[in-house]
Amino acid sequence: MSDLVEHMGIHFRSLYDNFGDKHTVFLKTQDCFAEFSCDYDAEVLAESLHNTLLGIRLLARTSASKEKLHRIADFSLALLNK
Repeated sequence: MSDLVEHMGIHFRSLYDNFGDKHTVFLKTQDCFAEFSCDYDAEVLAESLHNTLLGIRLLARTSASKEKLHRIADFSLALLNK
């Protein structure tokens, strides 16, 4: 759980407020993996999405517009649907 909150840049409280407990987090991730299929290599995709998240977090702290942030996020999430 420590790795998860560290990599997501959130606090334990936020995670537990949204999911309740570790078991529920585990079940939700299993649901996502069961529905997930993609033509991209998982490591490359994870690296790309992680870098996109870091970029969005940086841009959010600057003067980037919400529209720009949404475009970037929407495009990155669309990769998961291919």
